[in-house]
Amino acid sequence: MSMMPVREALRLLAAERALTMCPNRSVTVPRLSRAETLSISATRQMLEGHAAAVAASLITDAEVERLAALQAELAAARPRGDSRRILAAKEEF
Repeated sequence: MSMMPVREALRLLAAERALTMCPNRSVTVPRLSRAETLSISATRQMLEGHAAAVAASLITDAEVERLAALQAELAAARPRGDSRRILAAKEEF
């Protein structure tokens, strides 16, 4: 990826106030106010709840079985401290 798409993306995010462009050419993420944080949290809860409901209505028996197997793998890997298997199972889940 060339630098131009990255620069353009940074400019767009700065225009939306999602990033702050600093004079020394660095980029920072602005601090959110308490009200902004609460608003984002409420929006995420609504969207994630709806997404979970839709996913639950579409899941197949085979997918439920695979999720149960992954959960069992996680439960077995945790006491062993098998971090690679834990991360792999979490990602697949």
